[in-house]
Amino acid sequence: MDSLRAPLAFLRTLAVAGAMAAPALASPTAETPKDSVTLQQPTRTTVDADGAVIHRYGNPDRLGRLADQARLGTGPDDARVINREHGYVVMAGKDHPTDHLTVPTAPISGVESPELTGPDAENYFADAWKDGRRQTAESLGTTVDQLPREAIALAVNSQGGRSQDRLHIHADRLDPELGAQLKEQLESGGVISDQWTLLKPIHGDHQYRALWVEGSELSQNPFQLVHDQLVAEHGEEYARTHMGQHSLAVVGQTDANGRPGFVILDGRYGSDPSLPNGPHDSASAEEWLLGHANTRR
Repeated sequence: MDSLRAPLAFLRTLAVAGAMAAPALASPTAETPKDSVTLQQPTRTTVDADGAVIHRYGNPDRLGRLADQARLGTGPDDARVINREHGYVVMAGKDHPTDHLTVPTAPISGVESPELTGPDAENYFADAWKDGRRQTAESLGTTVDQLPREAIALAVNSQGGRSQDRLHIHADRLDPELGAQLKEQLESGGVISDQWTLLKPIHGDHQYRALWVEGSELSQNPFQLVHDQLVAEHGEEYARTHMGQHSLAVVGQTDANGRPGFVILDGRYGSDPSLPNGPHDSASAEEWLLGHANTRR
C-alpha cells in the first residue's frame, strides 16, 4: 500500500473564520534573526509529532466561543443551524460568501482529536454534508436538490494548516478544474473502494490519496477511515500521534456506472523518515474549494 509522505513545508496563508493571520510551521531549530522586526507575536505555540513548531496568531479560540454561545440569526457571528441532538452548529465563513462551517459544540480542537474516531464518534462530515452543504446552496440562491452532486465539497485542514483550534469543516463550491480532474480519475479506475490510491498531484506538487465510498449519504466517517488506514500502515501509536498531520476533503460524485458515492481525499504534511520520498501537499484541503487557498490561479 502506498503511503503519503511529504517534506515539511511552510503553509500558505489561509483565510479561515476569525483568523487574524494563518498558522505557520517552522523547523524546531529555526531562529528569528536578531536584527529582524517582529510585527506580530504568536499567541499560541504547539509542537507536532515530528517536532515541527506550529504557531497560532490572533485569537485561535474565537470560533469555539461563537459555537459555545451560538444563537440563530443572519449576522456575521450568528449560527445558521443549531443541532443540539448531534452537537454541532453551522456558521457562515468569514472571508468567502458561500463558505459555511460545521462546528462541534463540544471542545474538539481538530483533526488530531481522538473524539473524532471510535464507535461512538459523531460523524461531523455527515452533518456537514447535510446542513453545511445546504447552507452553501442557499447562499448560491438554490437548493442541494437543484445542484449536481459534486457542486459542493467539504474540507478540513490539518493541525498545522488551520488558524482556529475548534474543529470546523468547510462546505463550499468545488473548484471545477479540480473536480474535472477528480472525475476523470474516478471514471478511469484511479479511485476505488477497496484501497487508498495516489492521485495525480494537483497545483503542481500537492499529493493526495483517495478512497471511493458508495452511497447517496455519507454513512462512513472519513476521520475513522483515515485513522484506520494509519493504524494498518504504522500501528496504533503512530495513528494517535500523527493524525493531526492530515487534511481531508470529501467530494460527492457519481461513478461510471451511475452509482452515487463520495471520494474521500487524504493529504498530509510532514518529514517522517519512515515514509517514502514523494511530493508534498500544504495540509490545507481548502485548496479543493473554489476561492479558498487556490486563488493564486
